[in-house]
Amino acid sequence: MEPIYYLEILTFTAQTRANHRAIVEQMKQLAINNNTTGATIYDLGNLMQSESLAELNTVLKATEKKANAQRQEEAQAQEKLKQMEVEARIKEKQIQLNHDDMVQEKNIRKDILVAEIRAAGFGAMQDMDKNAQSDYLDFLDRMQGTEEFNQVMSF
Repeated sequence: MEPIYYLEILTFTAQTRANHRAIVEQMKQLAINNNTTGATIYDLGNLMQSESLAELNTVLKATEKKANAQRQEEAQAQEKLKQMEVEARIKEKQIQLNHDDMVQEKNIRKDILVAEIRAAGFGAMQDMDKNAQSDYLDFLDRMQGTEEFNQVMSF
């Protein structure tokens, strides 16, 4: 049996130091010209100091990680701002509802007071308690002394 040589499957690429250096420089220029990650001057300085593809890769990954963290912070801040806006709208709606309830309650009290005054007016000429004053006037005096009357009039 004949031995099988697998050398023809293996591919070797010869790299020179100058070729490696040219690739690193091209990658640096590409990263600097296409600074979409928002790298700082410090990050770009570290990028320029890198001497190998491994160093360059490490610096670029660190810059990308920092940019992702910054984007995440911004997204969280936007979410918090939206939440605050929603809470403000809910609070404003609650204040409006409370105001509407107070106005409605005031109107109900006013209507009751008007009905009581009208009812007392129907017997205006009578003096049931014999105090020489119309019962209508007696009723008005009593009503003006009540807390409900004062609350309605204070609105």
